[in-house]
Amino acid sequence: MAKKGGIFRYADGVDKLLLVLGTLGSIGDGLMTPLMMLVLSRVINEYGGGTFSNDIVDKYSIWLLFVAIGVGISAFIGFAEGICWTGTAERQASRMRMEYFKSVPRQEVAFFDKQANSSMIFKVISTISSDAHLIHDTITEKIPNCLAHLSSFIICFSFGFVLSWRLAVVSLPFSLMFIVPGFVFRKVLKDLGAKINGAYGVVVGSMGMIYAAWAFQASVGCKLVTGEGEKGGHVFISGICVIMGALSIMNGEVLPYVKGDIEFRDVDFCYPSRSDSPVLQGLNLKVQAGKMVGLVGGSGSGKSTIISLLERSYDPVNGDIPLDGHKLKNFQLQWLRSQTDWSIKSQFSLQHP
Repeated sequence: MAKKGGIFRYADGVDKLLLVLGTLGSIGDGLMTPLMMLVLSRVINEYGGGTFSNDIVDKYSIWLLFVAIGVGISAFIGFAEGICWTGTAERQASRMRMEYFKSVPRQEVAFFDKQANSSMIFKVISTISSDAHLIHDTITEKIPNCLAHLSSFIICFSFGFVLSWRLAVVSLPFSLMFIVPGFVFRKVLKDLGAKINGAYGVVVGSMGMIYAAWAFQASVGCKLVTGEGEKGGHVFISGICVIMGALSIMNGEVLPYVKGDIEFRDVDFCYPSRSDSPVLQGLNLKVQAGKMVGLVGGSGSGKSTIISLLERSYDPVNGDIPLDGHKLKNFQLQWLRSQTDWSIKSQFSLQHP
């Protein structure tokens, strides 16, 4: 089955057209917010100048109307983008299943002898399903999200340098503080977080670094406006664009406040090494913030698996796990794990003195 083309090896002409349209939509997602920031910078400059007139109000009213139209277009593009990515993912996954099924009868007898540990039919079905699910999930979510965040990163930094290159330059170290830990020290921070969970949550998982960046930018921005003659709107929006660009490349949501409502919606899961043994099937569970919930069951019933899914050690095969209404898979992994604590289970934990 191996052919050139990687994950898109089964894409035909229609799929390639959908991929192009989906890519343009993802880039458009990353473009809309910086464009709105650009209009806002001009509004702030006029407001700070104290020379408002009816002509200026009319001009920016038209600009803001265009912004509103752009937001509507962005919403439509987002909807169309989802259709394009989902459509091509379904088509390619279906084609992959068919090719896999066709290849099975052409295998040597020795191939079937290696499958003695489980039913051959079930093994084929589970392999096709799991591989197709991975392809589908990658095309529908991971690739478009990556493109949107990458385009937002590039455009935000470009606008930041155009509006105020001095502030953008001095803000770059803070941007690296956001980006480098996520790409270079991910494993180190993860292991450190397992040992000092509380401190890890304060240092990495909080919004403190962002607040420090804002404070530094405000100080430098004031000096640029008062001493270098730069426009306040350009300086303010340049700082916002630099921070937004750094946060976008981190590829994940961070909630400023976590209430703690957790829900499992039709969750199916099986471990990759035991794909023929489902652990969770159609699990539906709601855990309200501040409530105590006990998971009771025999060994292998999925109690520890639920905790692993909450920490995103694994992703469910089917279903969603929202935290405060936001899908768990959309959060920054390091931030998500910094919000949870756990203790090793022991038979003494539930015993009374």
